[in-house]
Amino acid sequence: MLFVMLSYSTVPPEGYAGDPPYNRYCTSCHTGTLNSGPGRVYVAGLPTLYEPSTTYTLTVVVWDSTANRYGCEMVAKDTAGNIVGTFAEAGPNTNVTPGGYATHDNAPYSVDSFAFTFEYTTPDASTYSGPIIIYAVGNAANGNGNSSGDNIYSFVDTLMPSVAVSEIARNGGAILEGRDLTVEARGEAVSVRLYGINGRVAFTFAGILFGRRTFRLPEGGVVVVRIGKRVKVFKVL
Repeated sequence: MLFVMLSYSTVPPEGYAGDPPYNRYCTSCHTGTLNSGPGRVYVAGLPTLYEPSTTYTLTVVVWDSTANRYGCEMVAKDTAGNIVGTFAEAGPNTNVTPGGYATHDNAPYSVDSFAFTFEYTTPDASTYSGPIIIYAVGNAANGNGNSSGDNIYSFVDTLMPSVAVSEIARNGGAILEGRDLTVEARGEAVSVRLYGINGRVAFTFAGILFGRRTFRLPEGGVVVVRIGKRVKVFKVL
């Protein structure tokens, strides 16, 4: 077991960013529950709307005041669970696996937090032009060399392409008549993001939802709803 843990502190295995189809996290190897510690993980640099074949600098920030060693894993997938776009190393202690996951390399020691920086290039429009879901996980470890006492955090966000938003607005299939959007979830992470007719974000919500909630949208456009790992897109009249 000690050999396995030391290996993972160098480069973690693929498929543990909370992404489908397995929905696995680092809690598979590290004891403890997900998102229960005093810290968090987030991805900085995500564009409001992405352009095809464009490179963005994305930084996975893992923060926890009780930890002293940090790790991460991030992947970009389409709504069917396929990896889209490519990552490249852009900062210290970073690695890109053969399967396309952006991970830590030789998990660094640090006080309070560590930032892992990568370059992410979006797919060409001829290969994919739909929503891109960014999955990330952060490991805030105590550095004791085993699986106990570590805090695991997760992050997920959906990027909409600038071209697709306007296309959906003109030709989208599902239509939300009126401005009231009702969402129902059972203790799942929910995000609601409305893109107005000008392409800018006009409304956003993110949180854990228990039961049913109705959102009053301020204007028409395109609304992207994520409930857990499921993504739905509606045209708002």
